[in-house]
Amino acid sequence: MAKKKKHWSEVVEAHGIQVVVHARAGTKQLYYSITHGGRRFRGPLKTTAKKTAKENAKAVAEEIAKATLTGQNLSRITLGQVFTRFFDPVHGKAPAYTERWRRSAETRRELFEAAWGAEKRVEDIGQPDMDRFAHLRRTGQIASETSKVKKVRDGTIEADLRWLSTVFRWARGVKINGKRLLPFNPLEGLERPKELNPRQPKASHDRFVKTLAKTDDVRPQGTPSVHAGPCPLHWTPGERHLPAPGG
Repeated sequence: MAKKKKHWSEVVEAHGIQVVVHARAGTKQLYYSITHGGRRFRGPLKTTAKKTAKENAKAVAEEIAKATLTGQNLSRITLGQVFTRFFDPVHGKAPAYTERWRRSAETRRELFEAAWGAEKRVEDIGQPDMDRFAHLRRTGQIASETSKVKKVRDGTIEADLRWLSTVFRWARGVKINGKRLLPFNPLEGLERPKELNPRQPKASHDRFVKTLAKTDDVRPQGTPSVHAGPCPLHWTPGERHLPAPGG
């Protein structure tokens, strides 16, 4: 039986809190894991560089240490609580925007609460949650009630997640009775869906070969063949068919 591959990990310490910085299978992203006060905190470190990851891990430990000293219970901060504060007419951020923007934001709030639940602890949000949200949006299982389009593309999903990340970043700067609402943004460093640019289509090598075989059949009479000359066509995996500079 083949031995299970061990992934890199290292323990760093800051403010009396030990942090395990580690790699995961299937990604170059580095993560942290902290057990403190009977709770376990996990998340991405927004980098693939080990040195930077260790510094970021110490910064997370510092935030947790500050929250412990001020008596903030990190495990009780829920998605619904963050949204409630964000949309608060007096202390929130949303009222500063236009009515059209607020309606769009309320719709996104409903989508995330439908996918994860308002009682979802923010500290527990991770890649599986993001992937689940993307799946539900792609398949139309959650959608805006006012939209005729139920199944959306990755570009729309990415915009939803980018908006939520903005809400979490705002919450990091909010203090209630001297306590920070969120110690970190759980979406930072996670892999979001990305929509390919339709103006830059990608073709397989097989399709390229078949296209190349027909080019001389359709070229205007008297024009040089694409097989000859100083700038013939070439194929590179994952790229568009472009002339090779200089031959």
